[in-house]
Amino acid sequence: MSDPVLVKQFGLQCSGVGYLRHLLLHNFHERVDLLGYGTLGYRTTAPSLDDMHAWLRQHSECIGLQFVFEKIRFVVSVRDPYTWAAEFMAYQISQPAGYKLGKPREYGRLVTEVLNPQYRSWKQLCQEHEDRAVFVRYEDLCESYKEPLVEMAFRIGLEFNGNKFENISKRALSNGKLSKKKMIFRTTELKPGARKWITRKVDWDAAGYFGYKP
Repeated sequence: MSDPVLVKQFGLQCSGVGYLRHLLLHNFHERVDLLGYGTLGYRTTAPSLDDMHAWLRQHSECIGLQFVFEKIRFVVSVRDPYTWAAEFMAYQISQPAGYKLGKPREYGRLVTEVLNPQYRSWKQLCQEHEDRAVFVRYEDLCESYKEPLVEMAFRIGLEFNGNKFENISKRALSNGKLSKKKMIFRTTELKPGARKWITRKVDWDAAGYFGYKP
């Protein structure tokens, strides 16, 4: 059997990162080694190449020679700015220091401070490492998880465990602290004012790289 493929995931909350992680482990569990949460930076940010090399130098003693940067594949989870902002803002209800819900301008601040910087950095990551970096759209996973997995596997050189795809059972979702209702298929309506602020503030050049339009 060939050596495991090292995979580093990136993605914002409410973008299907956890769901994709379970799909990866469910369909490639003998061939994929998902790097830890803090390895090469946290999943919500895409560090620069210099930052990654600095991390490798800092942890060279504990990771050993088998950890080769050039072998790492990058998988980025993205989502349409409108539905992401709607769900992420709804998520803030449970957070004591979250954004001020109900104020349309806060949606503009949300995409300016959170979404835009990450979409720009992930666009750069995918462009600089196009031979081993791929993005997966939340909407595509919701529509049919098979096609995105096939494309991802082809792009970054992953091999399936068997001849048949396997989705995640409801029990697996529950055990993995994922809620199908809340994390995958939930939709939240946007008021016109909030939608206007999102349209105005999103970096559509970066979002357009992932196929999103105003």
